[in-house]
Formats: sequence, structure tokens, C-alpha cells
Amino acid sequence: RLDALRAEIARCDEEVLAAVARRLDAAAELGRIKSARGLPVRNFPVEAQVLERLRAGCAARGVDPELGDALAGLLIDHAVKLQSGLVDRPAGGEQGEAVVVGGRGKMGRWLCAYLRAGGHRVRVLDPASGPADDDLEAIASLDEAAGAGLLVLATPISSIPGLLEQLDPALHTGLVLDIASLKSPLVEPLRNAATRGLRVASLHPMFGPDVAHLIGRNVLFCDCGAPGALAEAKQLFVGVGAQLVDVPLDEHDRHMGYVLGLAHLVNILYGRVLGASGLDYRRLGEVASTTFGKQNATARDVLRENPDLYFEIQQLNATTPALAGQLHAALDEILGAVAAGDRETFRRIMDDGRNYFLGG
Repeated sequence: RLDALRAEIARCDEEVLAAVARRLDAAAELGRIKSARGLPVRNFPVEAQVLERLRAGCAARGVDPELGDALAGLLIDHAVKLQSGLVDRPAGGEQGEAVVVGGRGKMGRWLCAYLRAGGHRVRVLDPASGPADDDLEAIASLDEAAGAGLLVLATPISSIPGLLEQLDPALHTGLVLDIASLKSPLVEPLRNAATRGLRVASLHPMFGPDVAHLIGRNVLFCDCGAPGALAEAKQLFVGVGAQLVDVPLDEHDRHMGYVLGLAHLVNILYGRVLGASGLDYRRLGEVASTTFGKQNATARDVLRENPDLYFEIQQLNATTPALAGQLHAALDEILGAVAAGDRETFRRIMDDGRNYFLGG
């Protein structure tokens, strides 16, 4: 019976691989059609449909829908890679021109690909970059961006006020967006820009440039006072499965202190303590618990990110000192209970945290 079941599983594996091969063949043919018609590789609304189809298919068969998420991510990723080698014509243009300042950075590159897939003709302004490894047109100054329907500032937070100051509302009549992770250093510059007549809005994609799809991903939108700009900015993310969330400009950074600042600090601290332990990382992996493995995966992802950006997220957020005080107080309380043998306090701390996550 055991051997028979193993043989059945092996046959299922072969069927899965055969189906994947057929799917990739179909994706390749689709890529050739896209190339012939000058269409972009990525179609985010279609990718959203793929994910929902696989989630629903799993649920209908009594399978965890998260398996559908994982399958969709892998299948979409490999189809995109395959088609990228087949589609060689620059796509986009029907949605007008977009200029991405900082378009050679990680998030800038993602935005360029996303906007071009959505039908924009994309140009890049990034004087700090090296030689281009794509077919995007580069421009040398903001003056050359005059007349673009969309101008995205995908640059370090500290550079954005100066860039906004350089924009002349008489020349830059299109939508102007920033994607900064923090807004408090930008509140006054953004509102001043709106007062001067720039059609400015502020958004914050709550994901990194390696996402396979936007289903369920949060994109935050902050109104800067320019009539119509916020609604137009949201249209860029309609139909791709993303969650579009309004956040008041003045409140954004208080939320980010916890959502980004605290999450980053905890994982950086975790890596720092492990690195200073003197223990061999591979040996720790051999004796690891499930919790250790999950925490390691999260910490590795955080520590792979841009340290300059993560420094700015801590340094430029006015809530960081208060957050640091809370961290110190919480650590003292927990370790104090352990040192004192105070089981009840330790239990209460864990219960309080559990109730918070459960909404109780």
C-alpha cells in the first residue's frame, strides 16, 4: 500500500510538470504575439485574475488557498522571465509620457516597468546611475520632463523638497508623485507645491521591487491639497488587485513608526545580536526551531535592503525617539519579570500581546 501511494504521488508529479511545461509553451506563444503587436510583457490586471483563479480553484478542492498564492507567484514569475526574452519592442505610449526621477534605483526600475506595462511611454532621469541596462530613454534634467503627463520622484527622501522647488507649475502641468517611505519631512514642501499650482499627490507602495504581483498589496495615498491629483494617482493602481488606502499626510509617519520603523529595528537588532554571538550560523540552522527559521527569513529580507533608505526611515521620522523609549521600557519590563521570577507579569505581557493581535 505504501509503495502504491508513492507511485501515485510520482504520477501526479509528472502530470503537474507536464501541465507546467504546456503552460510555459502557451506563455511563450503569447510572448511572441505581444512582440508582434508591440504589447508590454506584463499585464497586471490579468496577473490578478490568474492569482484569484488559482486561489478559488484551491478553495473549491479543499486545498489551502495560500498554495494558490504560491503557485501563481511562481507561474507568473517564470512566464514573465520567458516572455521578457521574446518581447523586444518598446511598449507603451497610449497613456502618455511618464518620467521617473531615480528610475535606475530598485523601486525606480519597478515603477518604470509597471508604468510601461500600463501603457505609458517612460523616460528616466537618474544622474547618479551607471550605464543603462534597459531600452528606456534617459534625460539629463527636469527641464526635459516639462510636458510629461506624469512625473514620479523615486529618489531619497532628503532630495525630494529640492526637486519640488525646481518644478515650475507653468511647465510641469502633469501629475507629480513622490513614493517616499516617510512624509513628515515632505508635508510642508508638498503642500507648498500644491499651493503653487503643481498637481501633486503623495503615495507609498507598501512593498518592495521584488513582488511578483500586487494582489492584496497596500498602496497608501496622501492628499496634498491639489484638486483632482489624488483621484488621478489612484487610477494608476486600479484593476491590479492592490488595496488603495487613504492616509492623512499628517498621520502617515506615526503609523510608519510602527509598521516600518519598529519592524526594521527588531530585525536589525536580531541580526546584530546573532552576529555578535560567536556562534556559527550554519550550526544554528541545524538545531533551529520553526520560530527561529521564520524569524531568520524575515531578518534576512530586511538586512538585504538598502541601508541608506532604512537609516532615513529611522532618522527622519519624528516618532523614532518615542518609539525607542517604548522599546527600552518593554525590554526592561520583560527582562525584569524574568530576573525577579515574576511568572504572572510575564504571562500578562504575553496575554496582552496575544489579545492585541486577536483584536481583543
